[in-house]
Amino acid sequence: MGSWGAKLYEEDQAADLKNTIGLLVKVPAEGDRLLDILVEMRGDTDPSNEDAIVFWLVVADQFERLGIACARATSAALSLIAKGTDIARLAASDASDEFLARRRLELDELARRLRNPRATRARKATSKAPDFCMDVGDVLAFPTERGFACSPYRLPQKGPFVPDGWGAMVVLDRGRAFDWLPWCAVASLTVDPGRRPTLEDAIQAQLITHMQTHGAARCVPKRAHLKTMGAEAIGRVSLDARRVAPVLSRLSVQMAIECSWSVAATAYSRGVAGPKVGSALQELLLKAT
Repeated sequence: MGSWGAKLYEEDQAADLKNTIGLLVKVPAEGDRLLDILVEMRGDTDPSNEDAIVFWLVVADQFERLGIACARATSAALSLIAKGTDIARLAASDASDEFLARRRLELDELARRLRNPRATRARKATSKAPDFCMDVGDVLAFPTERGFACSPYRLPQKGPFVPDGWGAMVVLDRGRAFDWLPWCAVASLTVDPGRRPTLEDAIQAQLITHMQTHGAARCVPKRAHLKTMGAEAIGRVSLDARRVAPVLSRLSVQMAIECSWSVAATAYSRGVAGPKVGSALQELLLKAT
């Protein structure tokens, strides 16, 4: 279950969904459309399904907090709370009486807010979709520490990032989820970690597949993350889409958005244990005719 406390967001599924909603609400759509997208991403959201209970509680909570009107989400969450479905789920997992009592207080407060929601908030209208900030064929170099790029989510207890090597990556594909949110497929390269790579180094190197997605991982590109990584453009290559397609991750674009994978999550050097090495970048280049 991944629960470490009685509060709604002290559970892995709830915390992950909260992050997804925070990204998704940037799509210029009304609450019902946003809910439809979340349902499409989540799959089975039947309120009678135990796995969907947290989904409805979190969606209703986040929409209320953000001033997004959605009667379907509110009704589903209030029904689950009234029936005690979430409490029964937790009790079945051997939660203590004290834990359940704290959870009831949390749910009672949520129900109170859902019955008397804050005013619907006028969302900032925009006709310009978020910037890609990375283009297909872009090749970037980045400093590494023990083989990994500096993560935007680096924990303070790990101390300052101290570079001791180099890595490189190439953007193999890009697009927009829900016709709005940008994504890009990125692979690291087996360049020599002992020096800052050149474009020619990158072209001669092989792709490093992502440890979780087993391919060129789809990520959510953000300028702030590239800045944190210290990523620098070293050139651009022309890619053959037909050659690139087989090396892309098979995990869906929706999964990338749901997980909000950072470009930094797939940025590492050839010295890291675990990731597999694939095609050489030069094999994916568009050949002159």
